[in-house]
Amino acid sequence: MTPAVQEGYAVCEETMRHASSNFYWGIQLLPKERRQALSAVYSFARRADDIADAADVQDAARRDRLEKLRREFRDALAGGGASPMMAALADAIARFSLTPAYLEMILDGAERDLTVSRYPTFLALKDYCRLVASSVGLVSLELFGCRQDQVRPMAENLGVALQLTNILRDVGEDARRGRIYLPLEDLKKAGCRESDILAGTPTEAFLEVCAVNAARAREHFESAHPLLTHLSAFARRTVAHMASVYTSILTKIESSRFPVLGRRVALSRMEKALILLCVIFRPSYPCRRPAPSA
Repeated sequence: MTPAVQEGYAVCEETMRHASSNFYWGIQLLPKERRQALSAVYSFARRADDIADAADVQDAARRDRLEKLRREFRDALAGGGASPMMAALADAIARFSLTPAYLEMILDGAERDLTVSRYPTFLALKDYCRLVASSVGLVSLELFGCRQDQVRPMAENLGVALQLTNILRDVGEDARRGRIYLPLEDLKKAGCRESDILAGTPTEAFLEVCAVNAARAREHFESAHPLLTHLSAFARRTVAHMASVYTSILTKIESSRFPVLGRRVALSRMEKALILLCVIFRPSYPCRRPAPSA
């Protein structure tokens, strides 16, 4: 490993430590080389997401920056000069025989954020989720050494479940940017007006739409659960941790009756620590919504 690659991995791990309190500790359960590689994948995805979400930058400039990031990525794979992050990512791809097309899917999803602020159907939204989240799951499978064809749909479903949870959690933040990711067909069926979401008004119709999409997230978590049986022990704990964090966020959103227009629901440090301890001793995650207490 060259000094430039070593520096790159250090930069990526520091990026993850500061930017991802939800993922950081679960990834620490991985062996060092795989932990470093996943931090490089995360840093790349984070960079693309930050460019797409830069509210103070014009769309044309953001598009140029994403295209520059794509060129840098391709140049790094071709052995050209690269930033520390790209040097680490190129090393991870070579070391673990990762599929570059999965990383390019992340950029495709970020570019879609620049041009699409509404999704007419759930199928259209699911395709977006596949670009921005399932892509990372597919890369992670390869990094974990799990390449069976029958496992890929499970990883894709887990990515969809995670992204649907993100979408529910960030409804208010997205609305303030003029974005509504909840499917328009759901709004129409429930009688939920876009103007109410943009104004931050949590009507009963809005709560109904949220419940429908929370149920979809649950279904995708459940269909992805068998993935755990195909993973090695270290990978199973990391994936179970990530899924447990997000199912816990989803449960908290549901039990609070979807307060997502007014605030961003998050887990406390104590809740995160408890999840980490649980998956160390029992690497699984809950799929179904807990029954309401009496």
